[in-house]
This record gives sequence, structure tokens and C-alpha cells, in this order.
Amino acid sequence: MIADSITPDVLVHNTNLMRAIALAYAKRGWSILPINGITNGACDCGHEHPASHNGAHPCSYFTHMTASCDPAIIIGWFDKWPNMNFAVAPGYVHDGVERIMVIVEVPANHDRGEQVMVQFAEMVKGQLNVCGKVVTPDGKYHFYVEVDAKHDLNFGKIDGAKIYAKDCHVMAAGSLHHSGIAYLWDGDPLPTIPVIAGSASINAKSDLSASTGPASTSPAFNGAETQQPIESDIAVTIEEDAVQSEFAVIAQATTMRIEVNRALAAQYMDAGFKLCRIATGSKGPKCKDWPNKPISLNQVNHEGLGLIHALSGTCAIDLDNFDSAVAWFETRGIDLHALFAADDAVQIKSGRPNRGKLLYRLPQAIGLLPTFQIKNHNASMLVEFRCAPADVNGTGIQDVLPPTIHPDTDKAYEWGGAGDFKNLPELPADVCALWQSLLTTKTAMKPLHAPAAAKAGYSIVEGGRNNALFKLGGNAARIGMSQEHIRAVLLIENQKRCQPPLPDHEVESIAKSAATNSYGAKEAARSMHTGEPSVEALELANKAVKEETEQTSNAENVAVSELPAVMRDIADWNARTSRTIQPAFALCTALAACASVLARDFVGAGGSYTNLYITAVGPTASGKENALDTVSNIIDVYDWTRRAGKPASNSGVLTVMIRNPASTFLIDELGEVLQGVFDPNAASHQAQIGTVLMELYTKGGKNYRGTEYAQQEAKSGGRPRGDVFSPCPSIFGATTATTLYKGLNYEAIHSGFLPRILVFRAPDQIPMPNIRCEQMAMPESVVNWMNAIKDRVEAHAKEMQKHSDLTGKAANQYMPIGVPFSPAAQALYQQAMIDMVIRRNASNDELESNMLSRLVENSCRVALTLALATDPLATEVDAEHWKLALTIVTQATDAFMADLRANLFDSKHAKVEALAYKQIVRFFKDQGRPISERGLVDRCKPYGAAAPKEREQAIKALEAQGKITKQPGRNTNTVLYLPRG
Repeated sequence: MIADSITPDVLVHNTNLMRAIALAYAKRGWSILPINGITNGACDCGHEHPASHNGAHPCSYFTHMTASCDPAIIIGWFDKWPNMNFAVAPGYVHDGVERIMVIVEVPANHDRGEQVMVQFAEMVKGQLNVCGKVVTPDGKYHFYVEVDAKHDLNFGKIDGAKIYAKDCHVMAAGSLHHSGIAYLWDGDPLPTIPVIAGSASINAKSDLSASTGPASTSPAFNGAETQQPIESDIAVTIEEDAVQSEFAVIAQATTMRIEVNRALAAQYMDAGFKLCRIATGSKGPKCKDWPNKPISLNQVNHEGLGLIHALSGTCAIDLDNFDSAVAWFETRGIDLHALFAADDAVQIKSGRPNRGKLLYRLPQAIGLLPTFQIKNHNASMLVEFRCAPADVNGTGIQDVLPPTIHPDTDKAYEWGGAGDFKNLPELPADVCALWQSLLTTKTAMKPLHAPAAAKAGYSIVEGGRNNALFKLGGNAARIGMSQEHIRAVLLIENQKRCQPPLPDHEVESIAKSAATNSYGAKEAARSMHTGEPSVEALELANKAVKEETEQTSNAENVAVSELPAVMRDIADWNARTSRTIQPAFALCTALAACASVLARDFVGAGGSYTNLYITAVGPTASGKENALDTVSNIIDVYDWTRRAGKPASNSGVLTVMIRNPASTFLIDELGEVLQGVFDPNAASHQAQIGTVLMELYTKGGKNYRGTEYAQQEAKSGGRPRGDVFSPCPSIFGATTATTLYKGLNYEAIHSGFLPRILVFRAPDQIPMPNIRCEQMAMPESVVNWMNAIKDRVEAHAKEMQKHSDLTGKAANQYMPIGVPFSPAAQALYQQAMIDMVIRRNASNDELESNMLSRLVENSCRVALTLALATDPLATEVDAEHWKLALTIVTQATDAFMADLRANLFDSKHAKVEALAYKQIVRFFKDQGRPISERGLVDRCKPYGAAAPKEREQAIKALEAQGKITKQPGRNTNTVLYLPRG
């Protein structure tokens, strides 16, 4: 039986009803076009746009110019987009038709609407037929009016009302507004249109044949007369209208596509664009010699369209990772958000997330700009400045234009931004200057690519790359090189000498720090050295002969944009609520929060859990306190019993773990705790804190048995043994570098505790205040994610209990959820284990070998955290999660090692190593030649006083770090040392 009324909810599901309405419009002679529907509040197009655009813009490449009355075409649309809305194109003139439809939009005030219609009737001299009235979701009225086709109605407003006469489209009755309310007929619609009204029933007996008479001649719609189910009449209607074959539908669609392409191509050509054809299913041209032979309008077909920049005087800024590009441009003084928000900004939107493209015309004062690419450390594209070929052998540069279909998304490219492609803005001066500077730097640095710049066979291995490049940058700063030239030199040396090369963005960070913070930079500032470096200066920079300098801070290398969405939201929440602007703690805060929530309830490859020991290191008032608060607040919402403070003793640690085996220790000034752990004179209860935390770190899934005391009866004042099943403690600590390294010594690296810690170091400069600091609630996405995790854990526990009841066997009180590696991730994990063993065996550096001992294990924990942060219902850890985790842990470990080398000068080995290197450098600068082993013993007293084995280790460590090279002397069994290069 038919319902008494049709509500907007029915429209989302009843494709047949919507199709019948659309076909009835077509029979009336009103041309329609498909509009994207709405699913779960989101637009079916898949593009990112304001919510007001949901369900309000055409599917694919359709416009008012492609509106159709063909029933076969309309049926084809619904077959392709069953959930679609549709719009009517007013003023569409068909051959042999004497009347056209116009829509008059009036305010909700009925009296005013009547006045408007009177004025409209006067304009067309009374030659009109009011067909019906539709109520819009915002309360306005759409009067459907038919007038003689001879009227050229191109007027816009009457007394505040809008008139849609041609070159536009208007949402039709039945379509769903983004608010969830449908466009509804008010009163009696035409008899050819199925009723969709708030209180009216559907007349299933309505004649679906075309009608041209006024609405007053239509039979009344009476719910009591409705006897037949609507689906039967709709089915009959569709069967009658499906008179064309599938081939005809395809042919018609192709013809329509050509018409659309040519209509838009004509506008592009009027704007001065030179076009090429884009092959279907690709983003590239297919014609031979396309860079020099643009197509004519007659050559435009159903394929895509591309803009040839060199012939059109245009260029584009293409961003493959918008979030990371924002930071890249910001360091160069350009606000990328402002460029996209400009009043004249012209964007090309592909529909892919986190992408962006701006289109500009070139300034007349400059020629064509060669294309320049900025890539990420994994060789993926970050920013591309697109115009002319980058070299003389290039084949040309083009950018795909709307309405070309993207091969990956199967959606049409769209125009975006507040500007108009017919009036492209000129490339901004600061962006143009940046582009030119990149090209100039690249050209100026070409001579440095020569192999003679450094000795053949010289390399910088892992563990010494940051330090070596920073010192090279400091020497370059000392002789007056600009930051951009320092960056170029370091990028070249990194690719030629570092094994493996560091990510480009990390080298750029080193260059920036060296240009301002190194001893060389400070010396240059004191000497007021100005001007561009000479050729001799560049050659000297390549030799990299310099004094020991301070080490650069561990800048965060993995962009927040690479993290799962919930981790990005945590990082954003932390940043917006912090009193300082400190991006260096974004990654560690998000990672610590998610890992603490997951802690004990999930297990991955190799028995790895997600409990991590993470430390944020930075100066006072650098954002550490807010990072701790963020993690604390998240733990409190998930399970407040997991939050623990600074332990005073090993017994305190066990007490916390017995209370909740998944506890997280939130420790301000962790360095003070470590002082007690590593101080040989510390009280035993303090020294044993590190021991018990180190043992608990890998006890997930196992029993931890505490210390046996002689008296264990509590009632007798004894101390019972503290046993914990599957303890998974986490640590999120914060400390200043001074306090941290005051608590460490050379022996600390042998304890096994330091390799378990992931250290994230902020720059030593005091960060700027966050003047937009907000007091805001925890993001809903974070709360939802935690609830999903909690639901999964509880459901798993119930299943385990059910299994225990069925088998009659006592179930273990704790059974984690297994999330194994995918086959691809498993292969990468196994290879990483092999690579790490090879790397440790090949290293002569004790520090490196010890600090790498937990790198793969920590990477497994981070990978599991990333997988479950991406999807709380994840059933495996994929290869991308593993690769990102390995990058995060490797970067943190390498940077921590470099910091340890720079700060552990209270250790005998580190001191001998540092002073020996300083003497090798000084001798080379003074004498212009390498120093012998005997000369080093004589000139460097600590080195000479060290045992032969210790001297040997110091030299091997300097070689492994890439600081020195060794060559045979003229006499047998003699050896000479010289600085690298």
C-alpha cells in the first residue's frame, strides 16, 4: 500500500520514484541534467567543497548546455548514479517547440509572490502559463512558468525576485538539499509530475503523457483516489520510455561530451589558452609534437583538454602534498593559504585530497620559466613549479583542464578559487622571485657536482651524517655563504657522500640551523662579513676543514600530514591549545597519546605491543608542558587509572603496574629521574627504577615476577612479591637538554635503557608565543576513535570469556587482540632485521651499535600504533605503516645519537674521540698536511694517555662518522690522519 505522504528520507532510497519524476519533466519538454546526490551527509562527487555544495552541483562534466529530454539518456544517468538529484535547465529551446519554461524565484511572502507574477505577466504581455509552484528548503518559491519561445528572456530580477531564463540550472522538485530537506511541490502540480509534497499523497493514476494546458485544467490530486501502488506505474513508465538501445545511450553521451568540450574549449581559446588533447584514461597528451602544434576548435573531440603553458604564457604551482607544502613555503616567507584564498585565485581541482594547483599568467617582464621540482625524502613530489621544459630536450609542459576526467578518481577536474580563468592573475612577485632563486641556485652550484670536489671513495655513514653536514654548513657560513648557497652545498654533499643520503627536508633544516646557530655563523656575524662567496670560498667549503661545532637540534622530520587522521587531530589540538608555537612536539605528542590508549590490548609482529618510552627535549617554556597535558587529558578520558606520575622508587613503579598493567608514566623533567638511574652514587631504590622499567618494557604477554623478600606477609609488615601479568608500561617524559645530559654518562649507553627511548628534540631557541591560544574541548574525532577502540576491546573480551565457558577451561585474564603484519609488511620487517644486524656488525662505533639494538622493535610498536590509529578495526599492519614507522624511529634514533656524541664529554671515550678530531683538524689547517699517529699521540695528551685499544676505537669511530680519512705513510706500518675531503 502507498504511504499517506512521501518524506524527504524516501527520496534517498527510492531511485524509481526519482527516475519517474525526471522522465515526467522530460515528457513535459523540460530539459534536465544530473546533479550529484547526498549519501550520509556527504556529496557523492567525492570532492572537497563547502557543505552548501553537497547535492547541488552537476555530475561529471554536465552543465545546462548538456541538459536533455531524451528518456534513454535519463535512464542511463540513473543507471550510473542511482542516488542522483537532478536540475531543470530553464529557457531550453527544442526544435519545433513553441513554448519554453522559465522559473521565477520569489520570497516566502505569498502576497509579494503574487505581485511579482503580475509584473512578470506584464513583461511577457500576458502570454504565459503558470504550471506549478515548488517550495525550496529555505522557504522560497519556484514558479514554473511557460512562455512563448520568441521571448528572449535574459533579465535577472523583478522587485527582489530572481528570474531564471537561460544559461543556468535550478534544482528540481524531489531533489534533496544539503540540509536533508527536499524541494517539494506546493499544492497541485502538473498531472504529469508525481506528487512530492509535505501533506499530499501521490496520484498513482496520473497520466504521464505530455501536457501543455494550464495547471487549472489539471484534475485535482486527492489522496482518497489513490488505489494503485506507485511502483507499478513507475515500472510501466520506465519500460515505455526505454526505447533506445544501450549503444544509443553511449553514442548520445559521447556526442554530448564533444559538445561540452567544444563549448569550453571556445572559452579557453578566447582567454588565450593554447590547447592539446589529453588521451582518455590518462593525464598526458597523445598527439605528436603537441608542445608546438595546439589544436583548433574543430579538432576538439570527446577526449580531455590540456593547457600548453609555453604557448599560452601561463604557469602553474602544483602541490602534491598541500599540508607539507604549506610549511615549505612558510620557511621561505610565503603564505600558501593566502595564495589560495586570494580574490583572484584560479585553482584546478582534481578531487584528490591534500592536493592543490594554482594557475597564473607569466609577468610580461620575464620570459618562460623552466619547470622546477621539489621532492620529498622518498622521491615523491612535494611542489612543482610548472611552465617551460626544465632542459632543452624537454617535451613540453601542460596542465589538464576541466572537464577532463581524472584517470584515478573517474571524476571531472573542476575550476576552483574566487577568480576566473578568463582573467588569470599574474604570478605573484614573491613566488616569481622564489622560482627564479631556485633556478639561479641550481645553476650557480653546478661546478660543485664535479667528482674532484672531494676525495674518491670518501663517504659519510649513518650516525655521523647530521653532524658532518652541520659542520660543513658552519664552515660555509664562516666564509660568508648565504643560507641558500649553504643549502645547495649540503644537498650536493648529502647525495654524493652520505650512505644513505638524508631526506632533503632534513638537510634543509641542517642548512638553516648552520646558517644561524653554528660557530662559523657567529664568527661571520662578529666579523661583519658580507657579500656573495668567491670561487675560492666555495672550494674551501667543499673541503670542510673546520673546528668542532655545536650540534644541530633534532628537528621533526616526518610531516604531521603523513600521520593518520586521528593523530593529526591530536597534534592540531595540542598546537591550538598551547601557549607556544612548537611543531617539534606534534609527532611525539600524537604518537604517545595513541600508543598509551592501545598499550596492552593489541599485539603485532614479533610479539610487539604499543607501549613506548618517549621523551620531548627542549628549553624551558618550549611547549613541553602542554604536550604532557594533551596526553594526560586523552588518557583520562579513555581510562584514568592508566595515568601515573613520576616514580620515586622501583617499588613505586611496580605498585603502579599492579594497579593497572597498561599505565603511562607522565614525567616532567625526566632527566632528573635518569640522573638517579645512571648515577653510581644514587640510592639503590632510585638506581633500580631504570632496571625495572627496562625489564617491564618487553614483558608484554609474559609474567613479570617481582623481588622475593624474606618477610612477605602484609599483616606482619612484610612486602609481598609484586607479580604482574603482561605489563605494558608507557613513558611520556619531558626535560631540558641540560638536565637530560647531566644525568647521562658514557656507561649509560651500555645499560640497554637508552636504546628503548625515542627522543624528540626541539630547537634550542625559545619558540614564539601562540597569540591565538584557545581553550577548546577534545576533538570529537579523537573521542570517537577511543570509543571505537574501547568497544573492540570489550567485544574481544566477551568472546574470550565465551570461549572459556564453552571449553570449560579457565581463560587467561588477559588476551590481546592480534594485528599481524600483511605479507608485504612482513617481508619489509624481515629485511629490516637483516639490514640492522649487518649495520651493527659493520660498525666500529660502540654508541651506534648499542643505540640501534632496539630500532626494529620500536619500529614494530610504532607501526602497530599507526595501523590502529588509521583504523580502530584494522586486522593487519600494512607496508606503508611499517615504512613510515621505520622512518620515524630511524630519524629519532640517529638524531639522539648525534646529540649523545655532542654532549657526553664526561665520558673518557667520547672525550678522546672529540679531542683527537680537533687536533687532526688543527694540524691540517696549520701545516696543510695530515698528521701521523705518532704526531697525534704527542700533540693530543688525552689521546696519548689512552690505552691502545681505546685509541683504536676512537679512530674507528671518527672514520665511521665520516669525520676523517686514513692513508698509509711513507714508512712501513705508519698511518696518517686527515679531515674529510
